[in-house]
Amino acid sequence: MILVFSGTKEGRSIVKELLEKGYKVIISTATIYGAELIQKSSNLEIMYGKLDVEEIKELIKKREIKTIIDATHPYAQNISRNIISVCKQTKTKLIRYERPSLNINELKRFDSYEEICKFLNLKSDNILLTTGSNNIQEITERIDKKERLYVRILPAVKSLETARQAGLKPKQIIAMQGPFTKELNKELYRQFDIKYIVTKDSGYEGGLQEKVDAALELGIDILMLNRPKISYINVCNSIREILEKI
Repeated sequence: MILVFSGTKEGRSIVKELLEKGYKVIISTATIYGAELIQKSSNLEIMYGKLDVEEIKELIKKREIKTIIDATHPYAQNISRNIISVCKQTKTKLIRYERPSLNINELKRFDSYEEICKFLNLKSDNILLTTGSNNIQEITERIDKKERLYVRILPAVKSLETARQAGLKPKQIIAMQGPFTKELNKELYRQFDIKYIVTKDSGYEGGLQEKVDAALELGIDILMLNRPKISYINVCNSIREILEKI
């Protein structure tokens, strides 16, 4: 039995390939939304909800998991660290799928939201946050003038509630689901008079290229949060590599 922790489109693709090759698979997602995106199959068990170290251990033992594939988002550091810890303790084979980074010289890179907010507090123009809803509160608490903040988030109840609880008004919330084309990005940047974009290094699959290309064409500064530094085991950058290691 193979256990796949998925938080990306590629995670679903990995599961599809494994099923086609006859493997029995359990896929675990953090949210019910992620679980709903997965195509059902007779050899596939779908589960959702955040798992701690002990819960992962119990799952490995109960379901006789031989291999774990960590295909979570590049910034989902807590679950990745838990997976690494459990695999070391239980001697379970671990393979990490890591999205290739986007190497673009024009980006301004930062190691924390605190650094990003310090930079933005020296400026006065409009800001678009495209980092998801999890860190909105942290950013709004550090920005001096919240009225120049706009967020682009999923049109999900929890995301909208998070944005509102962080003090953002409805006119500051862009609730849309990607992928976004370069032209659509440009139209949104123009409409809200955006001069600074806060983003993550989510890789090409996350729509980052289109986001960046649109911003560069309009002369908008891109502030990128660097990926967390995690010592992954057995890192693969393609599904082909993963299949070769199993």
